[in-house]
Parts: sequence; C-alpha cells; structure tokens
Amino acid sequence: MISKVSIRNFQSLQSLDIELGSFTVIVGNSSSGKSAFVRALKAAHHNVRGSSFITAGKKASSVSLQSEDWKITLEKSETQSSYKLFKSGVEREYTKLAGEVPEDIKLLLRADDLNFAGERDAPYLLEDSGQTVARVLGELTNVSTLLEAARESNRRRTSNNSLLKVRMDDFKNIQAKISSYALLNKSNAALTVAEQLIVGCQQLSEDIDLLAAWVLQLEQLRSLSSQELFYIPEYSTLEEAYLNFAQYSALLKSLSDIYAQLVIVQRELTETNELILNLNAEYDRTLKEAGSCPVCQRLII
Repeated sequence: MISKVSIRNFQSLQSLDIELGSFTVIVGNSSSGKSAFVRALKAAHHNVRGSSFITAGKKASSVSLQSEDWKITLEKSETQSSYKLFKSGVEREYTKLAGEVPEDIKLLLRADDLNFAGERDAPYLLEDSGQTVARVLGELTNVSTLLEAARESNRRRTSNNSLLKVRMDDFKNIQAKISSYALLNKSNAALTVAEQLIVGCQQLSEDIDLLAAWVLQLEQLRSLSSQELFYIPEYSTLEEAYLNFAQYSALLKSLSDIYAQLVIVQRELTETNELILNLNAEYDRTLKEAGSCPVCQRLII
C-alpha cells in the first residue's frame, strides 16, 4: 500500500509531500490542486506521455510513490523520462521506456487494478452496489480479515468436533476392550502355579527314571534260578521286598499319569503365554491410539 506521495513541479504542485492512510479523502477549494494531485498519481502509474504538465519555468518534474518496502519515482523532462526503483537497499533505473511502464513497476503499483476517476465522474462508491461498498470498506478497515478469521475459526471448530467424536468412539471401544483384561491377574497367578508344577514334574521325571532302573534290576533278579543265587533271603524279607516292589510299581504308574497330565498342562500354559503376549501387545497398541490411559490419564508416547 502506498503510504507517502512526493510531487515536484507537476502543474500547480511545485513541492508536495503527503502521507496516505488506508482511506484518505482530499478536500479543498476550487483550483487548490486536487485534480493536479490525481493527475500526478495517474502519470506515475501509467507513464503519461508528453511534458505539458511540467510546471511553467521548470525543466523537469517528478512523482514519487513510497510504501514500507519500496520507493518508485517517475522523472520527466521535455526530452526524456525514467523510472527509479529503490528496494531492499538497491536502486535500479529504467530508461528507454517507449511510453510503457516496466513490469516490475506495474506489479508493485498494481497499475492494471487501479481506476482513476475524472472530475465529472460520480463520487467514489456512492453509486456502487452495497456488496461492492461492503467489500471495499472491509478491505480498507481489515473487517474482511476478521470475517475470514471467523470463517477459519468455525471451520476448525467443526473439524475439531468431528475429531472429538472419533476419539470419543475410540475411547468407548477401548473401555469395552479393557473388560477382556479383567482375568489378566488370575492368568498371571495360574502361570506362576504352572511354572512351579513344571519344576515339580522335572523332579518327578528324575525319580521315575531311578525307579525304572530299580524295577529293571528287580526283574533281572526274578529271572534268575535258585541255583544261580548265592544267597536266598528269608521269606519275610522277600515278602517285604515284593510289597516294596508293588508300591514302587503303583507309584511309577501314578507318576507316569501325573507326567502325562503335566505335559498337557505345560502345552496349555505355552498357549496361555502366547495369548497373554498378544493381549499385552493389543493393550499397548490400543493405549497408544488413545493417546492416554483411560484410567490414570497418563500420556502414552
């Protein structure tokens, strides 16, 4: 936006510096230079041909337009004209214009978007539609910026409400899944007992092997004839040994049955461990999707 205009030797305006705002109204008596001011702006925007506007008795005139970022000056004499652009600490001069405006100057001045009204044209905006007046005044007073901000705020609110609904549905799903972990502590306790049983099974297995060796030795002794025996014990001793053998045989069968049951328990425990690992993985993934623990509200990263 142009914030300052400086005019030298343009028609009746020999030296004029004026600050401009977003909306500036220039008033004054007849022949006070208002029209000359408009013509000077038009000359700077369109590189008006000729030199008749140079103040009588002066050799050249200049019109400077300045914003916060740049300064553009049109200098005119009877024989030549040039534009000077000062931007980012660098000055550039455009000559040999052939009555045209350099493209860089056009872009900065937005010359193609401007409309300079004449003395007999209708007052600015008074005959335009209400929509046009509202748009122009909105741009001049930043109301359009506020309206755009309000629209963006409403859009974000709608988007956040939709996201909140999705997250609430996720939260309900997580709460429903949490109930499936209610027996997790009992499963852990059962796993501990199962581990203890496995250790006991290993010990029983060693005892079974030892008993099997004794039984084998006893069977070998039973197969020997009386002549092959160096010593035949008393009947009571044999009866006691036989009773012990019977007890050991019964114990061996019982241990074999227990061992078979323990193998089944061990297989079930292995399947239980895999199920617990899967449940823990599903639990962690669900918490990460939720962003926080639904019980303690701790953030999950």
